[in-house]
Amino acid sequence: MELFMLPISITASIVGLITGSVGLGFWVAGDVLSYSLRMIGLTRYPESSISESATTSEAIDFLSEFEIQYGKMHPDFVPESFTDAVQREFKPLLVYLHAPDHPDTPSFCKETLCSEALSAFLNENFVAWGDSITANEGFKLSKSLNASRFPFWAVIMAATGQSISLLRQSKEDQNQLEKEAESARFCEEKALSLGPEPEKGPNVTQVLVRLPNGERKGRRFHCNATLQSVYDFVDSSGYLEVGSYTLVTFFPRVLYGEDELSSTLEELGLYPQANLVELNS
Repeated sequence: MELFMLPISITASIVGLITGSVGLGFWVAGDVLSYSLRMIGLTRYPESSISESATTSEAIDFLSEFEIQYGKMHPDFVPESFTDAVQREFKPLLVYLHAPDHPDTPSFCKETLCSEALSAFLNENFVAWGDSITANEGFKLSKSLNASRFPFWAVIMAATGQSISLLRQSKEDQNQLEKEAESARFCEEKALSLGPEPEKGPNVTQVLVRLPNGERKGRRFHCNATLQSVYDFVDSSGYLEVGSYTLVTFFPRVLYGEDELSSTLEELGLYPQANLVELNS
């Protein structure tokens, strides 16, 4: 399977759905490719060439002949020209180029393309269009898309300014969600690494940290806990980027940085209590 963009924009995640559901191999050349319809010869045909009604008739004939041979369980191929289908709605277009004389075509159609599970998946996520390479439009499209091996299908999406914007926004939103999820996992791991907070006692120190937004966060630590534990506590809040700050006491002014991470709070004079602020590194 091949992915083309005409001016097209499609995210790899959509293609990944096909990989997981069908297990078919294909290549994707980059995240966003752009070709104009004119560059690959897919503009509307001039009057002197193939008429729109003729190309629509081809699609209808293909569907009729396909059903005679393989039945009515198949993707819902739209009975219209390719140029109409590619602009039909805001969905990727699945193009299937049928090679009736290829030895692999019958088994592919019966066992894969016409399977109930794949048909349902494609109908939900794609607009499907098909034609035979023995027909005028199918032959023209096979040359434009450099179809050299069969069975052949491609995923195409015509890009308007809005569709590109929506897809980019979708990708940006997905990236942001992934970053937020990763940040949440990191904070949770840091919090778990601290273990349970000790009760008040003679060997326990109270640490209070003032964050950049003015909020104060406090926690009790064993006096033999290391300074790294305090940094883990601050990191678990998610307010500060790891490695972007240094903890400081002002009275007296002391910076507690990387060199002190393995020292205990008692060794650093942060027992029985400590008031710390963050200082941007």
